[in-house]
Amino acid sequence: FFVCVVILASSVLSVLGVALCAAEIVHQTKPGKTETLNCGITGASKWLRGSDLLHSVHPGTGMPLRGKGEIVQRSRMKQGRNLEISRITPQDAGLFTCSGNRQEEHHRLVVSSASVSPSARLEVGSEATLQCEVSGLPQGAAVEWVRPGGGQRHRTSRLQLSSVALTDAGSWECVFSVGGKTLNETVTLQVTVMKRAYEVVPVKNCDAVWKVMNDFRHN
Repeated sequence: FFVCVVILASSVLSVLGVALCAAEIVHQTKPGKTETLNCGITGASKWLRGSDLLHSVHPGTGMPLRGKGEIVQRSRMKQGRNLEISRITPQDAGLFTCSGNRQEEHHRLVVSSASVSPSARLEVGSEATLQCEVSGLPQGAAVEWVRPGGGQRHRTSRLQLSSVALTDAGSWECVFSVGGKTLNETVTLQVTVMKRAYEVVPVKNCDAVWKVMNDFRHN
């Protein structure tokens, strides 16, 4: 009976350990920026992206080791255990792992941006496309556009406005959830009414105007 209790307790701790390792620290950034992934493991000596080695320290000699790939050229280990990535691209997004002392810590890098075409300054009746680019989301994660004021939601990353109205003006949010956190990108639309192509002006000498119009009509 005592042996069974020990085995059970050990199994529970093992399950808890796996759960803790599976938790992800989420980082959101934009293309072109620099992001630092801070590893919380004391003595961490290795960083992976997926299963690919980025940087590590040889346990015997302390010499730095580097993996292959374009992201390796734009990244480095800082303060011995943190990973700094510069000039970030959407292709950098995904799952990163730091490890050391028989421990692992998982980080998810999400690269996002939002835009409006042809422009964020629009006229009533014109067309516009709202585009939300998000890389690094886990499989099945949804991307939505939310109207100004938190109204109607559109479950798509690309939203077409076929006839812009004054009620479309304001901040549109692109929202998505990762690891229990809700992240967003925002674009602001400015909508104006198109001015008339002509202008009514007062005329003092109506007889002269009628004469000009009659002459034009008879010529």
